[in-house]
Amino acid sequence: MPWSHGAFHWNELLTWDVERAKKFYADTIGWTFESMPMPDGTYWVARMGEAYAGGMFQLRKPEHEGLPEFWMAYLAVDDVDARVAKAVSAGAELKRPIFDVPGVGRIAILQQPGGAGIGWMTRPRRTDRGAAGWLSAARPSTPAGRSVRPRLSGRPRHRQSLPQGHPPMATATATEAPIELRITRTLDAPRDRVFAAWTDPAQLARWWGPKSFTLPAMEADIRPGGQWRACIRSPEGEDHWMGGTWQEIDPVERLVFSFAWESPDALLTLITVTLKPEGDKTRLTFHQTPFRDALSRDSHMGGWTSCLERLDDHLASLS
Repeated sequence: MPWSHGAFHWNELLTWDVERAKKFYADTIGWTFESMPMPDGTYWVARMGEAYAGGMFQLRKPEHEGLPEFWMAYLAVDDVDARVAKAVSAGAELKRPIFDVPGVGRIAILQQPGGAGIGWMTRPRRTDRGAAGWLSAARPSTPAGRSVRPRLSGRPRHRQSLPQGHPPMATATATEAPIELRITRTLDAPRDRVFAAWTDPAQLARWWGPKSFTLPAMEADIRPGGQWRACIRSPEGEDHWMGGTWQEIDPVERLVFSFAWESPDALLTLITVTLKPEGDKTRLTFHQTPFRDALSRDSHMGGWTSCLERLDDHLASLS
């Protein structure tokens, strides 16, 4: 979907029964769906052929008690801050402070005079390769669980209900240059301790995976050429399997491993983790590539960011 001031840019369904909604739109419209695990549940992206059509997410109690199912729409605007100032002076209510979503844009959730909710969005000032459209929906967070043999896992992003608003997801058109994900984070622990947290299976099991997901299974043969495989479970009980091969293990400094979801159209990506000492802290750089589009890249950004937050908490617990 092209960026155009004043045009609707993304739509998202908040539903109490996502499977029923998926079946309805598949049967009546012909949409297909792909799942994207997020820190607070699975986000479903709808496609019409190769084009993105919208998204949907499961409402849950008690966060959304009494909320009816509805579609949330987002308008593209040229300057969200200036436009919101006009909207508020015209009687609209800003439901939460305007916020930025990396790679997506600057977003406001408004309640217009009369009560209808609407999202307004300005594209990122830093133009991402081929950024074209996006969707987003209300979503909460809760875990569920079971356990098998812990060892490794990881990934995905976030949302919430109309009264508060939520960050949306970005999509992109294909480009010649590979789409990459890079996250840099300073961890409050020495480098050897951080490296051990990545290479000790018992420690991996304590922090790998988004915050609201459980880790039913993980196996990791941590050596060059060794295989790893893991499963994360969403709050709705959906299992998402992944795996890969350890490519490089440079003690204390660098880790390289492949990553792919276990699905028919999964793309094999390569992850590089670099650790640099900063006094008694560690500067971690996480790099993953390639991605088919910015939508996939940004969903992984949310998941890995959540994983690294858990890693931070884990390292703090060792102090």
